[in-house]
Amino acid sequence: MEIKANALIMSLCDEMFERKSGYGGRNWPPHWKKKTREKLVAAGLVESKGHEPKVGEVYYFTEVGLSWYLGLRPERKR
Repeated sequence: MEIKANALIMSLCDEMFERKSGYGGRNWPPHWKKKTREKLVAAGLVESKGHEPKVGEVYYFTEVGLSWYLGLRPERKR
């Protein structure tokens, strides 16, 4: 599945990349809808590491997803 890099997807990926922790323990913001997460998972850009106690569902970039993201945001490379 191909993901179009629109403003919503990129803002969500930016927030996930920065790992903002103000969302009740989850590493995705409340406005990150379930369908958006499912699209990113289906495209192979992120994966779920499952539920962690007192944290909830935890998502990480896959290697492909991180390469995709950094290709669109080269200023984030460290």
